[in-house]
Amino acid sequence: MSTQMNQNDSSELNTNGYTNSLSRNISANTPRTTLIAREGNTFIPLRAKQIAVFYSLKKEVIAIDFSGNRFHIDQSLTDIETSVESNVFFRVNRNIILHFEAIRLFRVVEFGKIIVDLVQPEWLEEEVHISQYRAPRFREWISNV
Repeated sequence: MSTQMNQNDSSELNTNGYTNSLSRNISANTPRTTLIAREGNTFIPLRAKQIAVFYSLKKEVIAIDFSGNRFHIDQSLTDIETSVESNVFFRVNRNIILHFEAIRLFRVVEFGKIIVDLVQPEWLEEEVHISQYRAPRFREWISNV
């Protein structure tokens, strides 16, 4: 049996002759809507829009949803930052990515640094600081969300 491909079909055939629809449906520029959390040997699909905060603690990435539930994510913050919607999420520092709706308010402190207050302060133990270097990008992002 011969397998033919239309020249306009951008999908690829795998070794079984089936099209690799995954390569057609996922683009590097398309934001991810789902992330996979891990709890032991159990995996949990999470909608990105349900995540309020991603943070890194001792080389482990934790996602906190808007209900306050915590999930372990097997990706780096850099990978998450590049894969979620940049108009909804912002990496405020090397350890934290915030969802727009997780931000209650922010205030400018010395030398143009910013401190962010979260909708639920108990989500994180420490204050959320944005450096004076990153502060202008944060102000631009938040005014365009």
